[in-house]
Amino acid sequence: MQPPASSDPDDLDRGDKLIRSGRFDLALPVFRGFGPTIAPPLHDLIQYRIGLCLEGMGRWDEAVATYRGLITQGPNVRVTAAAQVAQARIAFQRGRPEEIQDLLCRMLLHSARYTKHCSAALEEAQFLLAFALTRAAAQAQSSGLARTPGQLHMPLGEPTAITFSIARALAWADPPLETERPPIHEPAPPGVAALKLVAPSEESSVRASFAPMPIPQLLDQLAAVCGLKTEWTVRAREQVKAHEVDVEVENVPFLDVVQNVAGPFQLTWKIEQGVVSWAVMEETPPEERAAFLSAVARRALRVAVASHENHELAAAAYLYLGNLEVRAGQLPAAVAKYEQLIQQNQRSPLLTEANYNLGLVQHRLGDALAAQKAFYRVVDLAPGHVLAPMAYLALGRTWLEEGQPARAISPLRRALGAASPPVQPVIAITLAASYLWSGNPQAANAVLLTYRAEVNQPPNHRLAAFLDAFSRFQAASDRRQTRHATDLLAAMLNMGEESYLGSLGVLLVGQAYRELGMMDQMIVVYEPTLRRARGPVAEEMSYSLAEAYRTLGKVEDAKRLLLSLAILDGSRWAAPAKFRLAQIALVENRSKEALLWCRQLLPVQPPEKMPALLQLMGQAFEQAGDIEQAARCFRGERPS
Repeated sequence: MQPPASSDPDDLDRGDKLIRSGRFDLALPVFRGFGPTIAPPLHDLIQYRIGLCLEGMGRWDEAVATYRGLITQGPNVRVTAAAQVAQARIAFQRGRPEEIQDLLCRMLLHSARYTKHCSAALEEAQFLLAFALTRAAAQAQSSGLARTPGQLHMPLGEPTAITFSIARALAWADPPLETERPPIHEPAPPGVAALKLVAPSEESSVRASFAPMPIPQLLDQLAAVCGLKTEWTVRAREQVKAHEVDVEVENVPFLDVVQNVAGPFQLTWKIEQGVVSWAVMEETPPEERAAFLSAVARRALRVAVASHENHELAAAAYLYLGNLEVRAGQLPAAVAKYEQLIQQNQRSPLLTEANYNLGLVQHRLGDALAAQKAFYRVVDLAPGHVLAPMAYLALGRTWLEEGQPARAISPLRRALGAASPPVQPVIAITLAASYLWSGNPQAANAVLLTYRAEVNQPPNHRLAAFLDAFSRFQAASDRRQTRHATDLLAAMLNMGEESYLGSLGVLLVGQAYRELGMMDQMIVVYEPTLRRARGPVAEEMSYSLAEAYRTLGKVEDAKRLLLSLAILDGSRWAAPAKFRLAQIALVENRSKEALLWCRQLLPVQPPEKMPALLQLMGQAFEQAGDIEQAARCFRGERPS
């Protein structure tokens, strides 16, 4: 015998408490205990709760079937709206943005039905639709931080920690008070077609009620009232002419109504000189299509956060907005969105992604200090997060670009210890290059040996082989030993033209050629790279090239590069360049110029290098005929 069906309000309250505490497995039998014969208003509320329990338990197919039953049969507007949003929520978690558009565009076209009783569900619907549009736009766009020649691609952090509150969704379908009449959907009578706009333009707000009519006719009427003409491609009109929609909206922006009508049917549009041009997505050029989808998604996200900035999903919207701005190449706008998320959502689980992406963009904008601060916030906030090793890697790379390989080693070692297998080769090779640049070839070789299985796989194997050969060559007591030199040269000749080490990789290759005594080949490697290299790497290349030119008798070329280094404040190569310029001037019998360079070095020359500088000054004074000053310098005293 089946137990009698429950209708006790206490059972409803007990089940709701179990849902709010996350005990969906215990709440489900409570609601199923009400049975199928209860009165329709309560039946809808119970079925909705059964759907929430199934959703919370991850039984999504059963949950969707339950929600669909409510949408097709339930007269209660509050439950119908909640069930539609719940289906969209599941579709989002399954990665099906097209289902979200189908569900929510139609719902928002009827938003006037829901405004009074379902404002919370409408808020979440706006965010979910914006997120679906964002995913479609991201698939069509190329990343604004994509890999360029010689640059490692660092992917943007996406909103993976989006939390949908089932307890919040429960409140959308609370039982009505005894004095409250359940909100029943009463469809607009057929033939109603009233339209009113605040001001005729594409930014107008629409108040409209249309009985079902063909989509081309509806969009033509909307455009006409806004003072716009329409143009359709043949394919676009054919694609939607057999479909009808009805509309019930109250003070909704014209562009939002257009998107909700046309979006599920893969139409694109543009408004130019008072004309709305309609086309099918497939007949729109790829770049145009990507720009259109990005604009639609960015607008939807901006509307959602502007209307509901304190909503729990606002943080994800800001992160999506920032990512779209990056992919569109609008880096300052992206910085503003990430910073807005960080400032307004101090407890959001998406702070890690926001800081990481902010660091990537600040780095691209050339603000190394701001980038480092953002990356350090990532590892401080969430040292176990999947982005933490990427943040450490990015920190190491910023220090390398600052010409401080010794400071890059610590974050790179931390990155290597926490990284997942796919990124371990990148980090290991970057760490080995840092050790080489800082003059520790033994440590570089040890890293490559420890991770030899990872780094010896394509596409890393050729770069790893070069770094391994170079580290063994530098660590050898006799670098002229044939085996080490032969191995190094073979590894260099086998390298590809590009690597994610960028100009640092080229710098190391040039150093290897120089140490092998192949100055001509070093010049061949450095000259084209110097045009695009920046920072300390470029400065070191310039000095090495100047030395090579001087050795080969190309003094004017050497002087040109040395002069460019001598005027750089704060560069480690400024002082060596001045010293070399003084030597060249002395050889060319220009003693006054030589002394001018030497006097600039006197206040900053370290003690260990002072004897060489005084010796050079003594020679310059002697050449100028000032024997007294020359004698002082030769005695190791500073000239007066």
